[in-house]
Amino acid sequence: EYSEAGIYDVSLKITDEYGCENIQNQTSMIEAFELPTAGFSFSPGYASNVEPEIQFSNNSSENTTSWNWDFGDNDFSSEENPIHEYNFPNLYDVQLFAYTADGCVDSITQIVKYKEVIQFYIPNVFTPNYDGTNDLFELFAVGTIDEFSIKVFDRWGAEIFSSGDIENPWDGMYKGNLVQQDVYVWLIKISGLNNDLKMEKKQLTGTVTLYR
Repeated sequence: EYSEAGIYDVSLKITDEYGCENIQNQTSMIEAFELPTAGFSFSPGYASNVEPEIQFSNNSSENTTSWNWDFGDNDFSSEENPIHEYNFPNLYDVQLFAYTADGCVDSITQIVKYKEVIQFYIPNVFTPNYDGTNDLFELFAVGTIDEFSIKVFDRWGAEIFSSGDIENPWDGMYKGNLVQQDVYVWLIKISGLNNDLKMEKKQLTGTVTLYR
């Protein structure tokens, strides 16, 4: 075993049963190549539905001349600093193989996480006057929501609207009549995958002003 790179002479000495000896020397018989050291970093720190692309930066030792990437999702690359896109929540084992010109190889593995980022766009004002602009209290979300519910209350705590479908907005009506101009409280409950890819439930509250 040669633990250091270099060129080595080899000598073999034999002795028979009578004590006679013979030596053979071979100069520069063994060449031990320098091993590479694989390394990489990536940005951003995780992939998501908002930013699915990951920029990988090869930080391997200077004696490396070629690289093979395994992105953990059955996709591969031989680029030095590839960009890869992830599209499904999971923990991906990304492996880099770094090679020298002599064929020596080293590898390193890191985990890249993909998570669904849930972002809400919730208006604080709407005007249900049927002019075709801002007539509905509509909620907009980015990300995969597994469960959703919303309830709207008046200032006395009476529930005047509820829905389990984010595509079903409030039109300002209650029991067939348009409610009065006022500030209303909403309560939203959602569930989805968190950063550790486990189901997590959240509760959000806020207010919306209805102008007539």
